[in-house]
Amino acid sequence: MLNVLENAVFEDKQALIVEDDAHNLLALSSLLGNMKIHYKRNTTGANVLQQARRLRPDFILLDMDLPDGDSFAIYEKLRDDQDLKNTPVIAIADGQIINHLLPRIRAGGFAAYIAKPIPPRDFEALLRGVLH
Repeated sequence: MLNVLENAVFEDKQALIVEDDAHNLLALSSLLGNMKIHYKRNTTGANVLQQARRLRPDFILLDMDLPDGDSFAIYEKLRDDQDLKNTPVIAIADGQIINHLLPRIRAGGFAAYIAKPIPPRDFEALLRGVLH
């Protein structure tokens, strides 16, 4: 577990989780909760831009395998929005999907990516890098 000083980087942070799988959503919610990061969820990929405008998250966790949405199109809408274009977006997907999409993720300018299931220590380190 993180000590108090290490937790300071996450203090008052807000995340938007865009994830359709209940198990992954629960795991991400637990990880963020343990780090004292506030979060909102979007389980369909619909209206992400509007939700992000209202929320003004410090970062967005975007599932790259949404059944009802094109994650790259969602990402492009976020990048095209004047108020959200600098919000870090972290691509998440299972290992095979993330490996398959890696060239597009890198070329697209995502802040980071991580394969599911997400190891807590790797996730903490990734967020530290993204939020600094």
